Amino acid sequence: MTYLIHGFIAALCCMSLALHASMTFEQRVNQLAVEFYQNDLKDRRVNQVFSPLNLYESLAMVYTGAGGQTEKELEILLHLTSDRCRGLFKLSQLVDSLRPLDEDKGYKFFSAKSLWIDIRSFILPSFLNAMKSDFHADVETLAFDNLANAAWRVNNWVDEMTCGTIPRLLSSTDISRNTK
Repeated sequence: MTYLIHGFIAALCCMSLALHASMTFEQRVNQLAVEFYQNDLKDRRVNQVFSPLNLYESLAMVYTGAGGQTEKELEILLHLTSDRCRGLFKLSQLVDSLRPLDEDKGYKFFSAKSLWIDIRSFILPSFLNAMKSDFHADVETLAFDNLANAAWRVNNWVDEMTCGTIPRLLSSTDISRNTK
């Protein structure tokens, strides 16, 4: 996530300014995916797969708690108009519309999101409520000063949410005591 946030926002903000403000929600998600691929994935020598919807949704979660310059940069990156909530409301509607799809139709949609907060950090209750109600995200507290335990808890959650397809996402070296 650190790689995604650093450099990605700065590199794309200038590019995004030129886009028309009347983009549909779907066009916003697709444009972000194209920009991400063009700027961050094209020079890699390994195959990478990412979900444009999850990328957009993750950044929208960050945007929900942002203020000041970060908020402005995320608005540009996410192609949001002056109506702060309109784009995020469409995001919530889209994700909710995908949930009731049943396996009888030959596919299954599953999306899992979580926010891991250091036990010593204070987070505004309104932000926590938005994570739960608007993004359907699990909110967990964690003692990041115990790196091995923090990685173990996150990995257990990921393993459970992916039905064992991703048993290990993090090692204790992927996080630090400064993780909040």
